[in-house]
Amino acid sequence: MQPLSLIKTDMFFSSKDKNFFFDRPHVLTQLDSGKAKALGKAGANCRKKIQQGLLRAKNSSPSRPGTPPRQRLPGDDGLRKITYNFVPAEDTVVLKVVKWNERKGSPYNQPALHEFGGTVGKVTNRLSPKGETKWMFQPENAAKYIGLQKAIRKYERYQNQRSLRIGKKAGKVKTLDDFGLEVQVRPASYPKRSFMQSGLKKYQASKHFQKVMQDLLKG
Repeated sequence: MQPLSLIKTDMFFSSKDKNFFFDRPHVLTQLDSGKAKALGKAGANCRKKIQQGLLRAKNSSPSRPGTPPRQRLPGDDGLRKITYNFVPAEDTVVLKVVKWNERKGSPYNQPALHEFGGTVGKVTNRLSPKGETKWMFQPENAAKYIGLQKAIRKYERYQNQRSLRIGKKAGKVKTLDDFGLEVQVRPASYPKRSFMQSGLKKYQASKHFQKVMQDLLKG
């Protein structure tokens, strides 16, 4: 067994991975108790090392490129929610991030975007200054415009309801379509901020990992 191939990371968690958690009876029957204990400890401690790199954000500034992203939402596990399971075909333990995407139907994998960086199309909604919407861009109507911006944010949460009601005028229910809603996609580039691989490398250099290898070699 090659030491550095004993444990690895992946970004794509699947519900099937639950079948290979180390507390599953059919997994324990494939491994002797010593090996199961050693691999389980390796996964748990590597996860802890990765989570320690995801520091809580103290301000709105992003982390430096090349460093792990910061955890921003209080009470949300976010990228910290990591599982580990046995891979029978490779005789290894693999760690994965449970949180796949920011929202259902998102075109990219959020954890992978942090881990490897890249450019994605970011969808934004705006109101077009045409026809009925011209009045919104006049200074005296700023307050009404802000109200409609709030409606847009609400609309982004319910994108399948394009006829979202936002008010009445002359007895007619107005929708965002009536006000010229436009959906725009603009490219957004994100630098690499590895947290899985960087945490794995730190763990592989630790004394605990060396102890796990010694236990496995003893059998």
